[in-house]
Amino acid sequence: MVVVTVFVFVVTPLLTGVDGPWQLLPTLPTITYQYLLVVPLLLSAIVIYYLLKRIELLRSSESLLKLIVVYALVVVLLLATLASIWLVWQTDDPHALDDNVVFVSGYLLMWTICGILGYDLIVKGEELFDTFHYTNIISNPDMYESEFHSELDRLWSMRLLDGNESFYNIRLSYVFGAVVVSYFGAFWYFTQGPQYLDSTPILVVNVFFNFLLLTGVFQLLIVSKHLYLLLEEKIEADDEILEIEYRPSHLDGKAGFRDLGRAAMRINLLIVLGGLYLAYRLFVQGNRAIEGGGIEAIDTLTTLELAIWGANFVLPIAMYVVVVVFWLYAAFWRIHVKMTEKKEELILENQRQNRYEQQKPLEHEQGDEPPYGDMVDKSAYDQLKNAPTWPIEREQFQSLVVTNLLPVFALLPNFIV
Repeated sequence: MVVVTVFVFVVTPLLTGVDGPWQLLPTLPTITYQYLLVVPLLLSAIVIYYLLKRIELLRSSESLLKLIVVYALVVVLLLATLASIWLVWQTDDPHALDDNVVFVSGYLLMWTICGILGYDLIVKGEELFDTFHYTNIISNPDMYESEFHSELDRLWSMRLLDGNESFYNIRLSYVFGAVVVSYFGAFWYFTQGPQYLDSTPILVVNVFFNFLLLTGVFQLLIVSKHLYLLLEEKIEADDEILEIEYRPSHLDGKAGFRDLGRAAMRINLLIVLGGLYLAYRLFVQGNRAIEGGGIEAIDTLTTLELAIWGANFVLPIAMYVVVVVFWLYAAFWRIHVKMTEKKEELILENQRQNRYEQQKPLEHEQGDEPPYGDMVDKSAYDQLKNAPTWPIEREQFQSLVVTNLLPVFALLPNFIV
């Protein structure tokens, strides 16, 4: 991301007609003695670093340098993003603003943060599937490894031509990413690009990152499909059955489903960050794309121009809403339903066991065995009535729903510009 940021902020302005961020800075004042205060500040920072190094609080200079670079990059991109928002906010005609690479900063900031979180998701996700059969909620650990996990690995690395490992035989995810991103690339090429800068280098950066995004989406679809099979039905092969079990006294406090809930929350966070960027893009780029006053002048667009503008800026927001609803249902709600069903099955099983252990008929008023759910089954019900039915805390889920609405709230500035 550091290389890409330097390329966009420095190289692109030198190669194209797009302004650099330095052209937004005020004229630097004459250097006076006050600026000499920077020298002792730098020296004190060096001394602090040396002291922390001596007490071995900082064991690796390389890791510290990486941390500094990442945080510095986030701060720089955040300041540039705020500057781009301010430029659009304070002008009556955003379309008249000079083309400047600062309008790409929100996109780069989103990718920097999502890259950090995405890497953590990949590491934790691989660990989850590699050790899932050790969590005591898989009915058949051997079958999980031989059927489920191996099939997931096979689909994950599947190539265009089966049985051919040549370097030109690329993975299906790459083909999917290349084909889908070609539509975006063609659309942006004829509509001055996603940041409305009409810059080929910036268009290439956008196409590259969206290619990475789409390959990740393809892999996520594979994982989601396999998890759906586990949550919806039993997997049967060679007279063996693989299914998820419900353990009400599991150490994770969520009947063994906590790791699935955490993975779903990480993915949901990435979706929300994408939604926030889309709201930022609608405000900054959407206003700049309309001549004569931004969104306030939208009624001056022709039908074709309005359709293009809507497809470029409004349609992605609508797609975000669809993705959020799908993910809340496919992940959290489906896991909740599965946990509830398994809990009810376990309660019924315990009630049957209790009746069997009594070793005597349970007479009802009419001489028949009382129906399940009668007072005789109360003890078995009370044992599990407080057992969890959500992979996360219920309050967390409520906060999650509100968090997913943040991009919608972020759209409000478009109506008060």
